[in-house]
Amino acid sequence: TGDVESSPWFAMEFAAPDRSRGWATIVRTGESATPLYIFRPRGVDVGKTYRVTFASTGSTIEIKGWELKRDGLPIPLETRIASELLLFEAI
Repeated sequence: TGDVESSPWFAMEFAAPDRSRGWATIVRTGESATPLYIFRPRGVDVGKTYRVTFASTGSTIEIKGWELKRDGLPIPLETRIASELLLFEAI
């Protein structure tokens, strides 16, 4: 919600209709009181477990859908115009 000047963060998520996979990108577009963005995906199934890949490092984690919805993923972006691409896949 809002526009690009209403927040120092931009997040976009796409998910398959069956919630089996998806991706999200998070961008820090301005100055923020904290370098940490908590991303809570909407396109995951709370009954599935997901492998999440962080494109910037290539690292992966496995996490339950209900944990993603409840706690989200902390995304540290230290500088303005920093970004992260996340890939989700149900396992």
